[in-house]
Amino acid sequence: MGTTTTDIRVTTLGNLTLLTGTFRNGGTTVSYDGFLSDVMMAGGNITSGVWTGILVNDVGGVAAGSVAITVNNQNALRTLHKGQAIYKSSQGTGEHNENSTYTRIGIIEGMNGGGTSIEIVGGTETALANDDRIYVIGPSLSAINAEILGQATQVAVTVGIDEVNKTLNIACGTEYTNNIDAFAKESFQHGKWFALGRR
Repeated sequence: MGTTTTDIRVTTLGNLTLLTGTFRNGGTTVSYDGFLSDVMMAGGNITSGVWTGILVNDVGGVAAGSVAITVNNQNALRTLHKGQAIYKSSQGTGEHNENSTYTRIGIIEGMNGGGTSIEIVGGTETALANDDRIYVIGPSLSAINAEILGQATQVAVTVGIDEVNKTLNIACGTEYTNNIDAFAKESFQHGKWFALGRR
């Protein structure tokens, strides 16, 4: 189970109150009792990377400023889309973890018909090594199109409102290698949440 930093912030908007905060490692439960009598809406967003299943496929690496990245391991057409920002992790070719940071590679201009090459608007903003993992920040389409050697990605934030106990139930999925591991592996995704309601 994730944790929430003690940073519940209260903002008054006319006769409404906005609560905001952050979560780490997959979500948590936040009490809004004492802040709000009624929650009208709540939501959340991921602020950490989600692996798309795509790897850089260039033994010589990709220099900063390159207009195209050759990729493999997953058809990029089934996971990414034009206009989307893509990132690399501070872990490089290794699996990212709760301490990973992410550097933007660039914005996707397009992809070839086989999904093996990604074109970047204005060229890549950073250099890449062979087998670097490509990430997005936010839900990945690979949650739907999971074909990466049996790995599935189910990373999306949901915020439920428990009106009886006056809590927000924040949940975030995980990356796992097969369906059996899905419930055993903890998420390390980080994000932000909000709740808007009446005092």
